[in-house]
Amino acid sequence: MPTEIKFEIADDNKIWQRILASMGGASDLAVAWGIFRGAIAQYAAIQEFGAPRANIPARPFLRSAVDKATDIYFGMMRTAFVLALDGGAVNWKNTLNQIGIRGRNDVDASIMDGNWAPNAQSTVKSKKSSRPLIDTGVMRNAVTWAVGRFGRLS
Repeated sequence: MPTEIKFEIADDNKIWQRILASMGGASDLAVAWGIFRGAIAQYAAIQEFGAPRANIPARPFLRSAVDKATDIYFGMMRTAFVLALDGGAVNWKNTLNQIGIRGRNDVDASIMDGNWAPNAQSTVKSKKSSRPLIDTGVMRNAVTWAVGRFGRLS
């Protein structure tokens, strides 16, 4: 004879409202990583996505870093949500800035340690190094993060 199991879910929306209240005006904040301005941003985009016509292979230092650490970023948000659920005060902008710092460091490690397509011999000769993505350090030092309204980050 089959066992009958009954249950009821009551959603009075109080938990979600508590989270939203803790967020204040921060519910549409987001964090982004990248190089947002200047000629180095164009150079970084070429490195990230490649330029087949110029024989430059893609070296997705940004996407691979963020993809690799997504679970860590979600864990950081999860910690903040649990605190909010327990009635604790959460500074959501600060939480996103902490994630931004972590992501920036992850991108830095990706640039330094990634297994990237090798430089062309002409590049090795001109920069006197065979290490992809590393020359003067300008691109690496330009990586940053921004916290702002979703869709309006800069």
